[in-house]
Amino acid sequence: MRRYLPKSTEELLEWWERYVAPFSLALGFIADYIAFQHLDLSAIAFALLGYLLIALGGITLLNFFETGRIPHPLLMRAAPFVPAIVQFSFGGLFGGFVILYSESAKLAATWVFVGLLAALLIGNERFRARYRQFPFQIGILFTALFAYCIVLGPLILGRIGRDVFLLGGVAAVLLVAVFLYILRYVLCDLVEREYVRAMRNVGVIFFIFSALYFTNAIPPLPLALRDAGVYHLVERVDSGYHTLAEDVPWYRDHWPFRKTYHRAPNEPVYVFSAVFAPTRFSTTITHGWERYDDDAGEWKKEGSFTFPIFGGRDEGYRGYSMKTSVPKGKWRVNVFGPNGERIGRVSFYVENVAEPTATEELVL
Repeated sequence: MRRYLPKSTEELLEWWERYVAPFSLALGFIADYIAFQHLDLSAIAFALLGYLLIALGGITLLNFFETGRIPHPLLMRAAPFVPAIVQFSFGGLFGGFVILYSESAKLAATWVFVGLLAALLIGNERFRARYRQFPFQIGILFTALFAYCIVLGPLILGRIGRDVFLLGGVAAVLLVAVFLYILRYVLCDLVEREYVRAMRNVGVIFFIFSALYFTNAIPPLPLALRDAGVYHLVERVDSGYHTLAEDVPWYRDHWPFRKTYHRAPNEPVYVFSAVFAPTRFSTTITHGWERYDDDAGEWKKEGSFTFPIFGGRDEGYRGYSMKTSVPKGKWRVNVFGPNGERIGRVSFYVENVAEPTATEELVL
């Protein structure tokens, strides 16, 4: 039986990394996903703050061990476990960010940024050795801080925009600078030796985040598209919105490809959306209608409709737009935030039919 047990701390950690870490990563991700479904955005931000504090404490403790500032033999026995603690905290952070950002908008608009976060989450299992390198620690820490500030800034200010994003980025830089300033008092040699490399990493990451934001690859948190679709009728009733949707098999509701809208003569087309925003958060949402011009080979704007939304409803603030002149062909309606940030999209193909198609009543 003894040969199946680890013979030393190092062997225990190797066993942990090879077998337990991937399992705990999957388990933690599932647990975060379930928990985040039942927490409001403020509670999620608080939970992510806890991971950040663990990461800050772990980085500080790790560098105390690496520089020999904790020479006591008994305490040194805990040194091999510190990189695992740092790894766990960043794994929890990036797992939470993947869930949060992927829920905030359609992946078609934000797959680059969410993919980057997912790569950091999965790669976190292979970063254990690198967590001993101070510049790498600061780079990962700044990435987590920047992603966190993008969430926290709109919650505090009650709005989104380019200025709020840049303010979050500046806040993340200042927080890292303050952390390095404090760390310099206790780990002077390390900070002075690695400061330039660490801040170079910060600058590169700041540039990457800014490029992703201004190309709309970062979703406009805290706005989130809860529901959207194309309907034959949408009207407001006491219990919500009464709609008429085409009667299609259940799996077509989750079909990832463009839906077909069968339009009878003179029938209008309705597009409905439900956008979540936190309590005390108010802004505007725009439906931008576009038609694909086969002759020109490009999308042409066919009008836009803007309406206000107010936060506080878990299922999202609901609204719709309608268009009466909708010729046959490919159509899409982009759901934009107040500064043109795309939250999601409804794509469909209009096909003319002689008689109204079968529909079912839904209350949204």
